[in-house]
Amino acid sequence: YAVNIVVIKCHAGMANAACKVVDEQNFGFVVGTIAGDDTVFILTRSENHAVQLIEQLRRLMTRQ
Repeated sequence: YAVNIVVIKCHAGMANAACKVVDEQNFGFVVGTIAGDDTVFILTRSENHAVQLIEQLRRLMTRQ
């Protein structure tokens, strides 16, 4: 089966900020996001989109 879910673990209290960054990127393949205190749940349209999102988030995190 395909997995089209990405979960981001954050420092306590930072999930809303991380979720906002994802939402503001306007990734067309993200169906929706949910933020808790230290976890972000992201649903993508397909497994390939989940992989693509992970790659793009890694690039965003390593930008200087």
